[in-house]
Amino acid sequence: MLSERNSVFISYAHQDSGYFNRLQVHIRPLVRSHSIEVWDETRINTESNWRSEIENAIKRAKVAILLISADFLALDLIIKNELPPLLDEARLEGAVILLVVVGHCRFKQTESLSKFQAVNNPSRPLSILPVAEREGIWFQVSENVEAALLDREETNEQRILEALEKLINNGIDGSFLIIEAEDHYHYVQFLYIHSKRSIICEAVSDEFLPEKSKLSEEDKSRLLELKFNAPSQNRNYNKELIIENLNEVLSLISAMTVHIFAEVYHLGKNCKLDFISEKYG
Repeated sequence: MLSERNSVFISYAHQDSGYFNRLQVHIRPLVRSHSIEVWDETRINTESNWRSEIENAIKRAKVAILLISADFLALDLIIKNELPPLLDEARLEGAVILLVVVGHCRFKQTESLSKFQAVNNPSRPLSILPVAEREGIWFQVSENVEAALLDREETNEQRILEALEKLINNGIDGSFLIIEAEDHYHYVQFLYIHSKRSIICEAVSDEFLPEKSKLSEEDKSRLLELKFNAPSQNRNYNKELIIENLNEVLSLISAMTVHIFAEVYHLGKNCKLDFISEKYG
């Protein structure tokens, strides 16, 4: 069932019109199948109050897609007029903000934007990616748009799987991902070893937990049953998985991680999770 707010607002710099055109190709099937409205600045009537038109389009938007580049960040029209009300709509009305970093720029240093997670890795913008990888990102954008318009909630298992895929796609030794519960105490973290084609998984141990949150003996037994090694030189519970069949391993890890949060940490399968990633190389 479509959300009452069923339009998509797209903001981009003219210099990035090629990326905008490709985005339109990928969301065109959604326009056809769900009768959604897509708004961008080419829809502004030159005889009308352009500021009012932008404000009204933002108020109707369930999804806003921002194509981030140096040219985008340099535009006062966007940063001063479009961005503030968009962020207000996200905060107050639940509008979904999708960021696609199309070129190297000061995205991470732009506080109002960097608090949102980009669809792609900001360190690998579309401008440096091969065509096949760019198409995969546009497809992911279209999937996210459809999910938002249909008010379809992603499960934690799906979110973890997507985060792990991004970790692997970075392809850099030492890239890591931390999945942290809302209490900021319980976490599961992953280290990607590209040279060995493996992932080291760690579940937090009592050493890093406050007294009230320490693991019971039964909780520790559950981790051992999942083939985790008990803390020793590595101060957390840990295991290493060799990636032979990528889809199979990532699905296994995603399900295992949800199980840990639900059955070991006792926070539930649908507990709120934060995703923190970094890479070294």
